[in-house]
Amino acid sequence: MDALVHAVEAYLSNFATPITDALAVKAMNLIVHALPKAFAPPNNLQAREDMATGSLLAGLAFGNAGVGAVHALAYPLGGRYHLANGVTNALLLPFVMEWNKLACVERFRGIAVAFHEPVAGLSDDAAAHAVIQRMHKLCADVEIPSGLRSFDISESAISELPAEAIKVERLLRNNSRVLTLERYKQGKAAMNSIFGGSGSFRWGTNTGLLLLPIVSLVEPILGIALALTLFIQGYVSVRIGIMEARSQRDLGIAGIIAAMLVIKGATWAFGVGILLCALIYGKRFFSGEVDKTFVKDWDEAAQPVADFEPAVPLRK
Repeated sequence: MDALVHAVEAYLSNFATPITDALAVKAMNLIVHALPKAFAPPNNLQAREDMATGSLLAGLAFGNAGVGAVHALAYPLGGRYHLANGVTNALLLPFVMEWNKLACVERFRGIAVAFHEPVAGLSDDAAAHAVIQRMHKLCADVEIPSGLRSFDISESAISELPAEAIKVERLLRNNSRVLTLERYKQGKAAMNSIFGGSGSFRWGTNTGLLLLPIVSLVEPILGIALALTLFIQGYVSVRIGIMEARSQRDLGIAGIIAAMLVIKGATWAFGVGILLCALIYGKRFFSGEVDKTFVKDWDEAAQPVADFEPAVPLRK
């Protein structure tokens, strides 16, 4: 039954693909017909071979599409009460299928085909119902208990299990329908997050409606505004780059970095800048050089450049 759950959940997964669908449908077809035969007379070798093949195909399907809420709910159930994984999965499967039906009812026709269930002429909802009833019957045929009360699990404990299962996000994101907890049973205090979410949605919607005329008004000039923003950013970047340069070599390195930034992107520009500074300045990598190209560095230069004649003499 665990292998059948793998196939069904992979087929109904949010991440199902045509390849996983083909694997899952063939697995369901083999298992649903072979399981009762393998269960009743255990020496039916053909049925056992079909079960092994179906289990393999189901594993390939869920290994790529994942499993969903059945396994997420079965984990805390098996861990707390030490129940077999296959039993808990099989017990939960028809009920989770009933829950998921609303989100993917058309997918149940594929399961019906795999089960050889006659659903021609039926609506999608009726076909899904027939599939779920067939699953209940299969569970009964292989002596899967019909409910958690068969294991002497109290109703209060049952209500705690979803709270643990909801934490298994890696599986629940595969499930075709989102799971919610029935917090309304505990009153409004337990529903604050839901009411708060509704309120936030209302405020956000109304704010958007209020801003809509303003957005519509400025929309025609958004392209111009973006171009001006980029122009100003470019000017500021060049201005800062020139102000930080302290020599002709700095300007040359900055020019090459700018060219690489335009042609190759930021990663290449950064790498080329580091390489040029290392090759040109060597041990002076961090200090660089000052050649009095800029007036701001005249007082800082340790040694004057021999062929340097300022165009404007310094005022004393």
